Amino acid sequence: MMYTPISPISSVSSAVDSIPSLGSYDSLLVEDQLEVMLEQEAFYQVTCIPCTEQDNEGAARPHEEWRRKICEWSYRVVDHFRIEREVVSVSMNLFDRYLSLQKPNCTSSCQCPSCQRAVDSRTFQLSAMTALYMGIKIHAESSGHDSQRKRLRLSSMVDLSRGQFSAEDICKMERDMLAGLSWRVNPITPSNIVAYLLRLMPPHSQIPRQCQRNYDLSLHVLNELARYLSELSVCLANVGSAFLPSEIAYASILVAMELLTPAALPFSVRDRFSVAVANMMVESNMYLMNRLRASFWPEMLINECGDHPMALARDLGLLDLDHLYRKQTQSFDGNCSITSVMDVQHPQRSDHLSCITP
Repeated sequence: MMYTPISPISSVSSAVDSIPSLGSYDSLLVEDQLEVMLEQEAFYQVTCIPCTEQDNEGAARPHEEWRRKICEWSYRVVDHFRIEREVVSVSMNLFDRYLSLQKPNCTSSCQCPSCQRAVDSRTFQLSAMTALYMGIKIHAESSGHDSQRKRLRLSSMVDLSRGQFSAEDICKMERDMLAGLSWRVNPITPSNIVAYLLRLMPPHSQIPRQCQRNYDLSLHVLNELARYLSELSVCLANVGSAFLPSEIAYASILVAMELLTPAALPFSVRDRFSVAVANMMVESNMYLMNRLRASFWPEMLINECGDHPMALARDLGLLDLDHLYRKQTQSFDGNCSITSVMDVQHPQRSDHLSCITP
């Protein structure tokens, strides 16, 4: 079943002046911070890429399907408890890295590293649930206080398993995962790097005068679109594990830029940004960009109305919707087609919860 697409843009004040500028940071400080993040991301890279081959009947292998369901379930959980969605990127990194450490599976007919380390469905579900619990404990509960956030207790995870796992099961798996991962539980996520890369955007003083009025709004929309694309990448197993967070973040920004008109973001500004990113040794990847384009629904950009930032950008002529509609009718080189990528369910923001059922 396909989820109904929702807007990736957060609801903030309609006043353009209330949106903080992303182009007003100390460039040297941002570059230093990015250098450290780029060094750290390599320590958290997944060494085992999930198998994406198909069987004789054209069905995806279990690992791919199970992982997608777990990723979508995780987004529903964090949305229900009003927890930052970036936690899912953290938990899926812990989950993928833990699975890559499992002992070889001698019964698997496929010789790829993923299938050779396949685990049974119970271990798969338990490790995924535990990874999400760890991500929430380590990151969500230390990221500040939110009056609307619902506290997620261990008992809540037990309830979500609908009797499949006990508190002892989750605690034991948590100890096993921490030991197996050598306590490396603070991965760099694509959303992290999106925020820092966008701080390399030129300041107001370096953009054409006629574009300065809506520059902050354009950067805000660009940030939200890129962040949402980076969230979608988590559900794509051979994207989230095959590429570094910096590569996913940069591809997300470049695809998001395609949705903005030259009036919103002049090509000279884009070129300055590309040069700044290239100086940080971050490269673009066309295959990755095509995967992200295919996973994005352009319809979500025209449903907002009133004083929503997306509606403001659309009414001001800052969005290039025709570009993405054209992309939806084209195929691309790679292992997947547009249709097969669109079959991946989008991580909808929802308060409805259900048990993991791979």
